[in-house]
Amino acid sequence: NFTCAINTMNAVNCWGDSRLGQLGDTSTTRSFTPKRVTGLSDRPVSLALGRNFACVLESSKQVFCWGENSVTMIGTGAAATAPPTPISGIMDATQIAVGHQHACVLRGSGTVSCWGSNQYGQLGVLNPSTSSAVPVDVVGIGTMSSIAVGDQHSCARDAKGAVYCWGQDLLGQLGDGDPLNNHSNAPLETVGF
Repeated sequence: NFTCAINTMNAVNCWGDSRLGQLGDTSTTRSFTPKRVTGLSDRPVSLALGRNFACVLESSKQVFCWGENSVTMIGTGAAATAPPTPISGIMDATQIAVGHQHACVLRGSGTVSCWGSNQYGQLGVLNPSTSSAVPVDVVGIGTMSSIAVGDQHSCARDAKGAVYCWGQDLLGQLGDGDPLNNHSNAPLETVGF
């Protein structure tokens, strides 16, 4: 119910619903016109929107997120909503992707780190169902070249083109050929890709 964009002046602007801080400020009043998001520190490179939160990757390779924080998807265990907050320990991000209530970054080293909700294992760590306010490295994959995040699952591709996915598999979104649609907190290679 909200939209954000990077304008030609290299500023992030958001408009629409703001009941959960989606516009990046303390107002809970919706806006019918774009409002500049304040509190960012550098030039925005890319922007990704979740259900009620947003994240921006800056040219400094740092990531800021804002909006709903019910399951720590903006990188802090504090309030239920928050203004732009830097994600702890991320100073080398090259890509950002967000889902329903989680986010992932591709780091300069090729590792993937995720935070937020882990209800279905979408953070790619061994302890599913535990949310994380700090980025955790996805286990079981090597050096990745790109990432993509769905509603409650995550995927990454390596330099050879192999694709790995983890998280919710209710409708077969992990692509592992499992007809039982088992969720996975460990990355599974997509078959026949």
